Amino acid sequence: MSAQGRPASTQAPAFLLGAAALAVWLVPALLPRIVTLIGFEFPDKWFLDSYAILASGDAVRAGINPERPNPLDILHRPHSYSDWWFLLEKLGLTRADNFAVGLTWVAVFLVLAVLVLRVRTYREALLGLVFLASPVVVLGVFRANNDLVIFSLIAAAALFLRSGRPARLAGAGAMVALATGLKFYPVVAGLHVILVRPGRRMLKCAIALAIVLGLVVWNVWSTIGRGEFGIPIDVHKTGLPILLSDLGLAGRGVQALGAAVIATFGLAAARRRWTTGLARDDSDPGARGAFLLGAVLLAACFVAGISHGYRWIFALLLVPWLRSEWSRAGSTTAARRAVGLALGLLVLVCWGDGLLCLGLNLFWTPQPVPAVDHVEKLWRLATQPLHWLLVGLLAGWLWDAVFAGWRAWREDAVSPR
Repeated sequence: MSAQGRPASTQAPAFLLGAAALAVWLVPALLPRIVTLIGFEFPDKWFLDSYAILASGDAVRAGINPERPNPLDILHRPHSYSDWWFLLEKLGLTRADNFAVGLTWVAVFLVLAVLVLRVRTYREALLGLVFLASPVVVLGVFRANNDLVIFSLIAAAALFLRSGRPARLAGAGAMVALATGLKFYPVVAGLHVILVRPGRRMLKCAIALAIVLGLVVWNVWSTIGRGEFGIPIDVHKTGLPILLSDLGLAGRGVQALGAAVIATFGLAAARRRWTTGLARDDSDPGARGAFLLGAVLLAACFVAGISHGYRWIFALLLVPWLRSEWSRAGSTTAARRAVGLALGLLVLVCWGDGLLCLGLNLFWTPQPVPAVDHVEKLWRLATQPLHWLLVGLLAGWLWDAVFAGWRAWREDAVSPR
């Protein structure tokens, strides 16, 4: 037996998964041309995004306004996040420490990803590697994007949610609050409180977390506008406006209508019992918590606007619950099909753009930019509806969890104390 009381044989698949993922991530360092083939920019520059964060701190130290184009950054990017990141500057970290900082972010991300995936067999490890080796994850690792940090905090929250003890619930809330302070959008992960049982405890947790998140948002409110910047539509991007733009539609009203379509589809899926099980108390609470956190983050970011493809790293949080639901004997045919469809669509969104770029670069002779843009647009028109379908299914599971949380609170509210 291991020191944790688990047979060593059950830890071998997790170790193998981590080692295999690390080996895949090192390929771009050994073969830089791979970076170009799968559609990444700047193949000779690792950890560009952690460099931008550190360059912003250096700008503050030098008396330069970090909200303007930063001459200390390789790409002259302004600081796009909250002032909480300037803690790195206060700790004495500079651009000279970029390799150590980026490597630390990647290492912590790898450990938390393996922990949250909870693989016990080599088959589960293989499924985990399908996602950890995908282009969207490799892109996040290659750039050392700070979404790796956000993922690590949310994954830590999911680990806390494996138990309903008050201290662990508080730990999960603290992780969500810290992630919100760093990058704004994780505030929606506060929805995880609907998994807390009984309903009376759920209400108390919701009130406490709302106060904490409210204070965090108040603290960073003046910097939220930094996160609003244009992202061009091309490969390795995700978001509801992409399809609308390719169809010649634009505007906040059209985007809101698209969000309503996804929400309505999810509501219908929940009502027809296609997307069930997330609210079931007999399933693994840790896997349920991780799925809810990942689903709400992905759905919210998708409908809010365009993001870089590495935002799909949060799909790792969905895998354990989908995996367990797929193998659950009591699942209905419709529910099992929805789970299988979601897993297949996740593979598509994580691998699709990378494989498209690889195919074009290997088998299509150099073409003028308009021809390439035309092919990419056709690809988006074929695949973006599938992205919408996936987010619609996630919305269905979220609706099911919300309804269950409401029922639990109502039942607990009227029960004798």
